[in-house]
Amino acid sequence: MNRSGKLLLFGGLCVLYLSFPVYMIRQKKAVVRKGIAYDWETPLTSPQESYRGYYLSIDFPAEYTYSDAIRKGDYLYARLRQIDGRPQLTGLTPQQPAEGPYVRARVRYRESSLVILDLPPGLSKVYIPKETYQRLSTEYEEALLSDRTDPGSVLVTLFVWKGRVEARLSPAGTQG
Repeated sequence: MNRSGKLLLFGGLCVLYLSFPVYMIRQKKAVVRKGIAYDWETPLTSPQESYRGYYLSIDFPAEYTYSDAIRKGDYLYARLRQIDGRPQLTGLTPQQPAEGPYVRARVRYRESSLVILDLPPGLSKVYIPKETYQRLSTEYEEALLSDRTDPGSVLVTLFVWKGRVEARLSPAGTQG
């Protein structure tokens, strides 16, 4: 292979290598832009993770009942609906729903009719900037030092579109 062929191959590989992160960023933005928004209230904690940064745990329930035959590692789809003012997963099925907000999750554990799902990352944690982390940590510590038993909660907005979930801190912020 001559020099120009190698340069062309190298350039093609660079474009291919950079196109994947661009694709992922576009998908995240599409979920937030086109997705249906749900508010979720999560307890205010002191969020910290050494590897990926600062986060708040969303603690979306992962245990459900499902009576049909399914194995560990299989995927289930569930519709996300607003019930009593809170988003909840309903109607577990092995087929992808044709429309409406839904979530795809892998079966982690199965025993009789109990199913524990590995939910998408957007339903487990919301990553936050360092400044927000510092503000929330200060509020959390102040609440613990006062005589309040409940340090409060944080409002998180969950965006759901085509099986994907993105979580963002709600502009409303903390609830006391």
